[in-house]
This record gives sequence, C-alpha cells and structure tokens, in this order.
Amino acid sequence: MSTQSRIRGIRILKAVGSPLRIQILNNLFDRGPLTYTELVSALKMNPSHDAGRFAYHLKSLLKADLVEADANTRKYLLTDLGKLVVETADRIDKKALHPKNILIRSSRAAIEEFDPNKIVNALIHEAKMPSEEAEKVAKEAEKQLLRAKTKYLTAPLVREVVNAILIEKGLEEYRHKLTRLGIPVYDVAIQLENQQSITQIAGQTVLKEYVLLNALPRDIADAHMSGAIHIHSLHTWILKPAEIIHDARHYFQHGLNLESIDSTKPAIPPPQNLTTALTTVFNALVHAAKETEDMQTLEYFNVFLAPYTRGTDPAVSKQALREFIIALAQHVSTGLSIELVTPDHVAKETARVPKPAGKYADYEEETQRVASQILEIIEEQSLNKPLLNPRLIIKIRPETQTNPRAHALLLKAHKLAVETGIPYFSNHTDKTQKQTVHTPTGFRLDADLDNDWETDTLRTGLLGTVTVNLPHAAVEAEKDKTRFYEIVRERIEMAARALEIKYRALRQHGKTQLPFLAQQENGDQYYRIENAARVINFAGITQAAEIFAGNPLPDDKTHSFIEETAQTIMAFINRIGRKRGKRLLPATLPAQKTNERLAIVDAERYGIGKIRYAGTRDKPYYTTIAHLNLQNNIADPLRDTLENLRAGGNLTVIELGATPEQPDQLLNITKQLLENKTEFFTYNLKQTYCINCKKISLGNLHKCPNCGSVTMLTYYNRHANT
Repeated sequence: MSTQSRIRGIRILKAVGSPLRIQILNNLFDRGPLTYTELVSALKMNPSHDAGRFAYHLKSLLKADLVEADANTRKYLLTDLGKLVVETADRIDKKALHPKNILIRSSRAAIEEFDPNKIVNALIHEAKMPSEEAEKVAKEAEKQLLRAKTKYLTAPLVREVVNAILIEKGLEEYRHKLTRLGIPVYDVAIQLENQQSITQIAGQTVLKEYVLLNALPRDIADAHMSGAIHIHSLHTWILKPAEIIHDARHYFQHGLNLESIDSTKPAIPPPQNLTTALTTVFNALVHAAKETEDMQTLEYFNVFLAPYTRGTDPAVSKQALREFIIALAQHVSTGLSIELVTPDHVAKETARVPKPAGKYADYEEETQRVASQILEIIEEQSLNKPLLNPRLIIKIRPETQTNPRAHALLLKAHKLAVETGIPYFSNHTDKTQKQTVHTPTGFRLDADLDNDWETDTLRTGLLGTVTVNLPHAAVEAEKDKTRFYEIVRERIEMAARALEIKYRALRQHGKTQLPFLAQQENGDQYYRIENAARVINFAGITQAAEIFAGNPLPDDKTHSFIEETAQTIMAFINRIGRKRGKRLLPATLPAQKTNERLAIVDAERYGIGKIRYAGTRDKPYYTTIAHLNLQNNIADPLRDTLENLRAGGNLTVIELGATPEQPDQLLNITKQLLENKTEFFTYNLKQTYCINCKKISLGNLHKCPNCGSVTMLTYYNRHANT
C-alpha cells in the first residue's frame, strides 16, 4: 500500500473516530438523504446550543469524502465511500459482538444458527418490503439481538424485535403484514386448566387474527374491534357459509358421491328404503357440517321423506326416525321444517324415491304420519330435559285450520310447546309467504329472485351476517340525527363490503374449502352460493331511540324515530345492494353473545351511564327481537314499523309464565299471532334441570324442589339477552 493511500486511510479513520460522526453516518445510511435540520433532530441536538459542534463534525465528514451535499434537494447523503465505511463498521461490530453458536428455535420446530438473511427474506416475501429497506431493518435487528448477548432465541422473539423496529421507523404497513398470529402461553395454560378444547380455541384465535389483519380492510377490522359493527363467526368468515337450507330430494335421487372428494371413500347409492334414506340424509348433514358454520335446515322434511314410509310398519318407521333424531342431537346442529299439510307448490311435484313414484300430493297421509311421529319422539325424548336439537319448525298454512288431521297435529305441537318450549312456528297464512322458508335462527328466504321456490330457497342459505351497533352510532352522533344517519350509512357500507369479501373468498376457494357442497350433478353445483343471502343485522334500535331522548320515550315518539330510522336504513340498503350484489337483506335476528359484547364494549368505552341497555349494569345487552308476555298484549307494537327491516328474518318470543297453559289455550294465542301477521315465533319456557335427580322444573330455581340440590342445577332459557 502506498504512503498516500495510508494517509487517506488514516484521515478516514480519524473522521469516523467520533461517536457523533458515526451517528451521522448511521442515520444517513438507515434513513437516506436528510436535510441539515433533519439531521440535527435525528441526533436529538439543540439547534441553538449545539449548532457549532454539529457543523464542525459534519464538515469533517464532508472533507473526508464520506458525505456529500445535494445542491438541488439541499440534503446530505452518503457517498459510496461512506456506505463502505458503515458496512465495514457493521462487520467489525458483528465480529466483535457475535457469540459463538447463537441459536434460533425456528417455526419449523428446528434449531438453527442465526442468519440475518432470513429476516431480509421474510420482510421481502411476507411484508412485500423493498430489498434495500429490508436489509437495513435486518441489520438493525441483528445489532439489537447481538447486543442482548443471548445464546438462545425463538423465531417469535426475533419477529417481535423486527416489528418493534418497524414501529420505530414508522413502517406500520409492513409491521401489519409481518405480525405473527397466535395465542399467548399463559392463555393456553388457563384453557388447559379449565379443560376447554385448546386446539379449537387456538385455531379460532389464529383465524380471527388472520381475517382481521389480512382478509379485511383496516377500517372494517377496526370497526369490528371497536364494537361499531360485529362480524359473526369471524374465524370462518372466508372459509364457510353460515347456514344451508337442504333439499333432501337431491340425496334421495343421487345418493352421496364421496369419491369426488376423496377417491378412497365409497360412493353411496340412492337409498331404496326408509332406513337407508335417513342414513343418507344424516351422512350428508355430517359432511356438510364440516363446511357450514352454523345451522343446517331440512326444508319440507316430512313431505320429501313421506314416500319412503309407504308400506312400512308405523312402529318400524317411528324407531328409524327416533334413531335419526338421536343421532342428530349428538352430532349435527339441525332444523327440521315440518309441514302439517302438503303445500300446493310441492304437491304437484313428482316424488323421488329415488325413481318417480306419483306426486307428493299422493302422500299426504304419510306426510302427516311422519309429522306426528316426530312430535311424539321429541316429546318422549324430552321427559327429563328438553331435547334442543334438532329444532322443530311447525309451518302453519290456511289449510291447517280446515284439515282435521292437520289441526290435530297443530294441537299436538302446542302440547309440546307447553311442556318444553321447543317448537318454532312459521306463519304461511298470507299468500305472499306460501313459499317462504325460515330456519330456527329466525333467518328468512323468499322465492323472490326468479320466482322459483326450488332455486330461490333450497340448496342455498345464509352467506354471513354482520351486525350494526345502532346505540354506538347514536352515542357518537351526540343527538345530531343527520350525523347519526351518516354514521349508520357508513357502517352499512362496511358491512356490505365485509360480506362481499366473504362471497368472493368462497367463490374463489369453494372447490378446495367446500368440496362436499361444491359437488356438481349435471353441471349444477349443490350449494347455490350466488343465491345465498347476505344479512345486515341491526342491534339496539330501541336503545338508540332512548339515547337520543336521554330517557325512555313515550310510545308515539319512539315509534316515530324508529320508523324514520327503519325507512332510512332500507333506503341505504337498497342503494348499496344494487352496487354490492343481490340479496343484501336487513334483519333483526337473535344474537345473544353479539348483543352482550356490543353493550359491554360501549359501556367500557363511553361509560354505563351514557348508553341505554336492557338487562342489568353487570350484564347489559342490546335487543334485536320482540319479547312478548302472555300477561300483556301479545301484539308486537313494532311489527308494522319494522316490517321492512325484517326482510332477512326476525324472531318473536312469547314468554310463558310459571303457571302451565293448556295446549288449546296456547293454540288460541297462536291464532291471534297469525291474525297479527307475526311471521316467526316461539314460546319460551324457563326451566331448571337437576343433574342429581334427573328431574326438570318450571322456572329458574335456586334449589331443586325434588331432591333439594343447589349445586347440580342447569338452567334452560333459550332466548335470554336477545
């Protein structure tokens, strides 16, 4: 090396001999070109007192050709020599600090030596960060980890360090993508102690975080987290539809083609008798349950099953039905829709058993016998405690009143309601609702797409639900009605976008995520996802009205506010629906956990005194359904006001008192509800079951009246906090 080169090298070493100059070089290397003021600020120096000292050190770096000034931007930047000096200093620093065999426990359950290039790769591939920026972040992370002088690291810890650096540098968009999903070790221990299904809880936690971080836009995720909206079943939002309304005839005609899902599975042929028909339906429900988040409903169940019972001994058919119902109770959340007469639009269809065998009108006697046997089985299985699954929907049509056998069946259903509170009743006495279907959750579908009851209401269902928190919007609006409606419109738009994201995800990944439901026969996919409804649920409309008044309002003013709100919401949904796709429906569906969560979040954020709620201060909730009391007027005061807001479904709950009603008395009440055009309703019975003596009693009791037990009690109240 020549003397001149050595002199230049010494000058460079002298220039970087000051810690302050090293800081200047590092800031320019990490942050790029900076102005004089930005450099002073980055070094946390006082522009007045430290100006001379800073200028001296900057001038030294300029003379050493490590830093240069850009006359156009008036910024200082590193020269190539300056970059080389910083990189060399990093290597020296790394050599000096690097302990031997620093180890990382990777996410692949392997022990590896630390390699900063893996941080660079993760930033580039996962966070989509430019390579030059990624290298800078990786070097900073390496410095911090080496200075910690630890001999053993984990991949999550390294990721946390990197994320902390991204936050410090204001690179939030990259940190958002790099965040690790998981559940804290402490939470796992708690769940294990409580004997809960940790695999299920951990999986749900990871999927919820993924949806919030990766699948949904930031504004929608934030709205869910803040309680402005609630996205139901967040963990399966991009994986499964919420509900399915089945057409059992499909399986009666085609059997189960399991080979299309897994070539090792057998193909089950079309059933030839009642036992194999029920087995086929049960197996279909089990397979579909893996691809459905919530309820599966067998619509026209007894009508479609009736042909298989002809010629079968009633005792044999009842036992087959009992085994089917008990199997459902243990394995699949199911709704059974029961017809008391064969509806006209189904009666003219050819029966499938699996070959054509007359019309369904020819099997009305069998249809009614199956209905009677199902009611008997549910009653017998509920002697000790209510059999809450499968859930029964009793469909009431005009012919029910004139058909003696149908009327007797309706009375039998009310006997079951008096004793257990199990049945739901669906009102089809209005000619506009002859082909309407309901599920036990209150969800409703009309034959209003192509005016075809089969394609519009069967083999489709509920895509998903987003609840809009109306009291939350009312508090934010601070009694400004115009602002309130603007907030509600924004929340509806968010809900519609979230539902659109779900629809696209299922359309895109349906064949892999939903192999059973996506099976095709003659080019027609079983689950018609394009016909599935997207429901926007509205919680707390009454509480929102009270917030505007500051106290409970007189009925006329309450109705006026609620009516105006309902009309405004419908206008928003109609406008947004044209943009976001068909079947965007408003609803007021029961949602206990959602109603509780939204009220609790609002109480914590705004204070319990600023919100209005049902329930108690300790357990507040918002309302979504009508609760009526037999002692009062059973007419729903908001039925007409909220009719349009319930297009996607609603449930009216009539509370039964501690004194048992007679079946015929309850039937008279049902007739009044039908005249009042109550669409979907149930009778709720509060009961206490004693595990010790296996007896059930009316009311929520603190002590068993039979054996005196106080610690072995289970309470039944299906529609609390809704």
